[in-house]
Amino acid sequence: MIVVILLAYFVTIVWVAVDSAQRDFSQSKYWRSTIGWIISCIVLWIVYFPICLFARQKAPKRSRLSVQLPRQAIRPILLTAYKSSLSYIIQAL
Repeated sequence: MIVVILLAYFVTIVWVAVDSAQRDFSQSKYWRSTIGWIISCIVLWIVYFPICLFARQKAPKRSRLSVQLPRQAIRPILLTAYKSSLSYIIQAL
């Protein structure tokens, strides 16, 4: 019986780790990072596992690109890179 309980404990902690890495908990009032959810579930599973289940309903899934820049921010960066590379090529000739 104790083996089943320990197995469930470890499986749910692994699930919390994988799931919290895929979700954006930046607006959560409990933990905002994956490591926070993992440590809290390891230390006080009976309290934080149900909280994690509740909080994950409000946390959206993260996109593949974790940092999304608006187009207005990307355009000057690309333009600067293009100009600097173009000036380097012209100087090399």
